[in-house]
Amino acid sequence: LSLASYSSIDLFGSGTIGSSAFKSLSLSTPAVRQFGTGTITLRASELDLANSGQGLASAPSSAPASGNIEFQADTIALQKGTLSIQGFANTQLLASHNISLDQDGGLSVNGDLSLVTPVISGEVGVSQVLDAQGALTLSRTSDTPTTTTAKLGATLGLHGREVTLDSNINLPSGSL
Repeated sequence: LSLASYSSIDLFGSGTIGSSAFKSLSLSTPAVRQFGTGTITLRASELDLANSGQGLASAPSSAPASGNIEFQADTIALQKGTLSIQGFANTQLLASHNISLDQDGGLSVNGDLSLVTPVISGEVGVSQVLDAQGALTLSRTSDTPTTTTAKLGATLGLHGREVTLDSNINLPSGSL
């Protein structure tokens, strides 16, 4: 399943998109926005997050962030462009195998951001920024780290009110 928008993907209330039976789920949009409260779950074996159209996200609402969004997959790939997650108090990326930095871009949230995975790795020369207005937490799952082919020169920027690292980050000849 592929969902794309040149402006935003707007979500209301609670619900689940996808399931563990989905092979892949791809979102390509400048912003994913929450209206209301509740938990939204996006689930697939492979999950791609991108802003491939390079559109600009609209300014976040002045309303306080509420609700949660969870991205659940074996592998989560952060692709081209910066994706803005708006209106959620908590954003979680839960990847049982790995989170991969595949192309230049970033993920920006106006609440807390939590990445739970055994390993984060990047492709050759890729630059990604994870930016949370709240706390940014990287933690490992109880799973053994997935063997990933180490690529050279990836850069990962981490910005948050506070940053906590407790996961494997594999960026040979790269920078953190």
